Amino acid sequence: MYISTNKQELLQLAQNFYNITHTLISIFDEKENLICSYPKNMCEFCTEIRKSKELTAKCFKNDEEAFKKCKATKKTYIYHCHMGLIEVATPIIYNNVILGYMLFGQITDCPDKTALLSNIEKVVQQYSVDESILTSGLMKISHHTDEYIQSIAKLLEMCANYIWLNSIISIKKEGMSFSIDLYIKEHIKDDLSIPELCRQFNIGRSTLYEIAKNNFGCSINEYIQNYRNECAKELLQNKGISISQVADRVGFKDVNYFIRFFKKKNGCTPKAYQKNYIVSGWL
Repeated sequence: MYISTNKQELLQLAQNFYNITHTLISIFDEKENLICSYPKNMCEFCTEIRKSKELTAKCFKNDEEAFKKCKATKKTYIYHCHMGLIEVATPIIYNNVILGYMLFGQITDCPDKTALLSNIEKVVQQYSVDESILTSGLMKISHHTDEYIQSIAKLLEMCANYIWLNSIISIKKEGMSFSIDLYIKEHIKDDLSIPELCRQFNIGRSTLYEIAKNNFGCSINEYIQNYRNECAKELLQNKGISISQVADRVGFKDVNYFIRFFKKKNGCTPKAYQKNYIVSGWL
């Protein structure tokens, strides 16, 4: 995938975000490499943690797991790091393709920090870190309510959308993953089998699998199924369309198979989904 990045504008965005939250914000590319962060230096607590190779590895593992979650769900992920601090990760997405990630942290949702102090005691016993520095650093980490954390998550999502809307990070249309994604969306009712996609793009199975894994966060078959499911749900919001018509428009020639597929994905039949949506206006 070919992606261009305006690092100067990303850094300015990170600085603006920090000016509001007073908490570190980092921006990564689609391959999970750090592009920029603000401020440049981590907080006192994390700086001391990073003096230990073992604890640093745990920090990186947390980041990897957060990115994996974002890639799989295409949604913002709020979680506790291995030291019990709150971090928020959100994907930067264009047309369902991951362009990068934004990572916010660290803050705490523990008012008295008792549990966090207990974590410090445990790591000091196992790793070469200074307890006094960690304790001092912890006391400087701000506590926030769940409402604030949810608001930060939404603000982070807005910034991610701003990034691709303004082409601060942009994908070049000749990128293979972009082309595959576009082809799937334009031919959702057609044959999207692995052999057909390989033929269309003149690539092997292993290359197709790798592109899907790295850019869509799942197998190519799962990606197609998920998109067909989303298209089906959108079509079913129209009471004037039949189940057989929906099945045909999203690439299912066998209506009964489509019904089984839809029920497995959504926990109800297409007819029940359509009826419930029409009655409630929301499922």
